[in-house]
Amino acid sequence: MNSYIEEYLTAEKAAAILDVTPQMIRKLCHGGDLPFYKVGRCIRISRPDFDSYLARQRTGARADRLSLGSAQRC
Repeated sequence: MNSYIEEYLTAEKAAAILDVTPQMIRKLCHGGDLPFYKVGRCIRISRPDFDSYLARQRTGARADRLSLGSAQRC
């Protein structure tokens, strides 16, 4: 018996994690940026694919921009 069960996220769950809309997640999927599975009319994103996408989006921060008062939200 396989002890590893892969977790799949809905667009809504992935959006909640990133604090974006489900429509943004669907746009990333259909644009080819975020791999997904289509189950009927629903999309499912594997957790490893989601984590990999997130890791690719990380950018470095410059030391001179790391002040507490300069945080900006998109």
